[in-house]
Amino acid sequence: MNEETKIWLHRIICTLFLSLSIFIDIRFFLEIDTFIIIFFPLFSLVLFLNSLTLSFKCFRYQDKIISVYAGFIHHTLRINSEIYDEQTTLITFTPIKLSTKLENNIEINATISTLNRISIKINNKLIK
Repeated sequence: MNEETKIWLHRIICTLFLSLSIFIDIRFFLEIDTFIIIFFPLFSLVLFLNSLTLSFKCFRYQDKIISVYAGFIHHTLRINSEIYDEQTTLITFTPIKLSTKLENNIEINATISTLNRISIKINNKLIK
């Protein structure tokens, strides 16, 4: 499964989870425990908001396809579907930096911000 499909699948599941939790709260408001009434929708709302921060950026440079995936905890830099750099973090308060140097001295740097915004530089030149 590619990264874009993973992102959309996470968003769909979190949206269904949020809808289900709201439905359960409305339908069984007086019959279930207060903890569940507060915790379940709050937890599903946090999951839904986190799914909106997932990102993926892909572009072509010379004859190579460079892609960067910023997930919940897993972040990868791939060139032609081969992982060149990856980092796994649960919580970080600083930007994540992924980098590699290709065989013809081309340096690729990817920076993933704390909200999973991706910026890519090739030989210190920002790519848009």
